[in-house]
Amino acid sequence: LPDSISPLPMTSVPPPGGEPSVKGTSAKADDRLVTRGEELLSKGDVSGARLVLERALANGHARAAFLLAETFDPNVLSKLGTLGLKGDAAKARELYTQAQTLGMAQARERLEALR
Repeated sequence: LPDSISPLPMTSVPPPGGEPSVKGTSAKADDRLVTRGEELLSKGDVSGARLVLERALANGHARAAFLLAETFDPNVLSKLGTLGLKGDAAKARELYTQAQTLGMAQARERLEALR
């Protein structure tokens, strides 16, 4: 993984009255799931983060797809210093492609790095 590419930085859930949501309450719940997934990742709990992010991805959350892809990306896992988990480049590519389809522009860079 080139030094210019690092794991996606954590973000917080937008404040109430921020961006309008098409899915309303469901989107807010998904944002909370993604935030929780980011917290788990920051603590090194990749398995727990995967579970939470999969739930948000089920509703088409682009950031969840991207973060979930990072949990399988061998390049990102090695940068995070994750022990005991092997990357799965094919699964990462699949999830990055899904994230790109959902609107995450950064996913293209990651797909390039996995080739």
